[in-house]
Amino acid sequence: MARIVIIGGGVAGLSAGILGELSGHEVTVLERHTVAGGNLTGWRRGGFTIDNCVHWLTGTNPNTETYKLWEELSVLGGGVEIIKPETLYTFSLGGEEISLCRDLDKLKDRMLSVSPEDRSETEAFVRAVRAVQGVSGIRGASHGARATIGELLRASPALLKYFRISTAELSERFKHPLLSGFMRALLGDCFGAIALVFVFAHFTGENADLPRGGSMGMAERMVKRFTSLGGELITGARVKRIRHTRGVADAAILADGGEICADYFILACDPKPAFEELLSLPTPRDLAARYRRGDMHRFSSFNTAFALEGKEIPFGQDLVIKLTEGQRVRLLSEHLVLREFSHEPSFSPYGRSIIQTMSFLGEEACRHFIEMRKRSLTEYRHYKERMARATERVILDRFPELRGRLTLLDAWSPASYERYTGAEVGSYMSFTLPKSFIPTRCRLRIPSLKNVLLSGQWLQPPGGLPTAAELGRAAIREIERMEEKAFKLRTNWSGKRKIRLGEI
Repeated sequence: MARIVIIGGGVAGLSAGILGELSGHEVTVLERHTVAGGNLTGWRRGGFTIDNCVHWLTGTNPNTETYKLWEELSVLGGGVEIIKPETLYTFSLGGEEISLCRDLDKLKDRMLSVSPEDRSETEAFVRAVRAVQGVSGIRGASHGARATIGELLRASPALLKYFRISTAELSERFKHPLLSGFMRALLGDCFGAIALVFVFAHFTGENADLPRGGSMGMAERMVKRFTSLGGELITGARVKRIRHTRGVADAAILADGGEICADYFILACDPKPAFEELLSLPTPRDLAARYRRGDMHRFSSFNTAFALEGKEIPFGQDLVIKLTEGQRVRLLSEHLVLREFSHEPSFSPYGRSIIQTMSFLGEEACRHFIEMRKRSLTEYRHYKERMARATERVILDRFPELRGRLTLLDAWSPASYERYTGAEVGSYMSFTLPKSFIPTRCRLRIPSLKNVLLSGQWLQPPGGLPTAAELGRAAIREIERMEEKAFKLRTNWSGKRKIRLGEI
C-alpha cells in the first residue's frame, strides 16, 4: 500500500483518488477551492442553482467502456437518472434555425430541406457520423452495434477527409449560410472537423446526455464515493510547492506552512503553473511542444446567469446566436450561447426559470480579464457589469418578449476560473484539437522526478470530463506498475542477501 497525495480535486484528481482507494492505497486530495470538483461545479444565487460545466456528458450509453468508468466513480448508475434532451444545440441565423437533434435521419432530412444543393456534402457528413458510431460501438437502432473491420476500412477515407480539415474549412464546404454557420457554431473555427463529427455521433448515438443534478450533483457523488472509501479530502489547501531533492519528492508544502508527506504525488492541475510554481522545473518536452504550437489554442468564456420571471422560455436547450459586428465588438466573441434548464426544475424557485449565457474568448482576451482583475478590482467589476448588460441586450434583441422579465444573478469570466482553479489563462478545457493532429497522450511520468506523476485533461487534447477521468485512472495504473516493479526488486535483493549470508 502506498501513500498518495493528489494536488487538484477536479475530475482527474477525484477519479485518481477513488481508484487509488479501490486499489488499496491511502489517498489524500488537496483542493485549493472550498469545494472539490474543479470546473465541474455550480453555485447558488438567490434561490437559483447556476450550473458551470456539463452541457453534455460523453459516456451515458451503457454499451460503452466510458459508462463503466462513470459507474465505478458513482457518476452514473445506482439510480442516477439520465436526461435525454431532444436537441443538443440550435443555431439561429436571420430568423432561421437548425438543431442537432437526437434522430440522425431527421437531422439529415432537415439539412437537405434547408439546402438541396448541399446534398453531397450533407450525405458525406452523415456517413462519417455513422462511421464514428460504428467505431464507438453505438450504432444501430439499439445504439450498441460496432462496425466490422470491413466497414471500418470502407469508412476510413471519409473519416480521413474530416481529420484533415478544420471546422472553418468544413463550414466553407456548405453553400447555404444556415448550414455553414451550423458547422462552426458549436466548436468555433480552430478545431479539426473530426471533433465535430464525434460530437454529432455521440449525441445521436445516445452517448452524450445529462445526468440528473447537473455539474454539482455529479461532483458531489464523486466526493461522496471518495470519502466513503476512506479517502481524505482537504479543501482550501493551496499548495505552495512540492519539496524534492535528488529526483525524489517527499512533501507537499502548503501556503499556511503545513506539509503533507507521501510516497507518490499526482499533479491533477494545470501543468504550466504546476511546473513553474510547484516544482520549479521546466515543462517536459512533449507537453511544452503543445504550448509552442500555433494551432493548439486555449480558450475560456464570459458567462452570465439571469433569473427569468415565468416558465415560458422561447428556446430549448442550447441556442447559439451569431452576433452582429457591433455585438461582437462588445462581447469579444463571434457567437453567444444561451442555455435554459427546464430539464432541472429544482434549479429555479417556483414560477421562475434560469437562463445562462456563454461568449467564448481567445487566449488574448482571457489574459485581459485576468490582468485587469489583478490591476483593479473596481475596474474589473465595472467591465463585467458592462459586458453583462451587453449580453442582456443581445437576448432582448432576439427575444423582445423577455423584456422586463430578466434579472442578472451573476457574471463570471476567465479571471474567475483562474482564481478558483489555478488555470493559467482561465481555460477549462485542454488545448483545442487542430486538424491533422492525432490526440496522443503526453507522458504521465516526469523524467527528472521518480515519484511525481501528471494527470488531467491537459495531457490529451481536447480534454473534457471523460479524458480527465481516464487520465486519473491512468495515473493510478502507473503507480501500480511502479509499486509492482519496486516489490520485485526488493524481493530479488532480499533473496540475494540471504544467499550471501548463508555462504558466510
